[in-house]
Amino acid sequence: MCSEKNKFRLIICIDKMIDSHNYRSVGYSMIAIAISLTIIALLYVVIGNDVLYGDKVQRNKTSIYEENKGQLEFNKLLENSLFLIWNGNNEHNTKNNN
Repeated sequence: MCSEKNKFRLIICIDKMIDSHNYRSVGYSMIAIAISLTIIALLYVVIGNDVLYGDKVQRNKTSIYEENKGQLEFNKLLENSLFLIWNGNNEHNTKNNN
């Protein structure tokens, strides 16, 4: 059976649920859910029936990277060679000064 303490705790819990602050937090939660559903709906309208939109974007970015991969490797090689040339000249100058 229920004791008096349990009945008292239940009344306190009910009083806390009736508090207006809980209504406010529930309202904020409902607003957040409505905003997220609106964003999902807008994405659906923008993307439409193209269910492979993300796949197409990824393939496009990959092809651009593959096209420019050779140029990137050439730029790294050029930077490394210029760095070595510059350091070689600086070492040569410091040896002559000493």
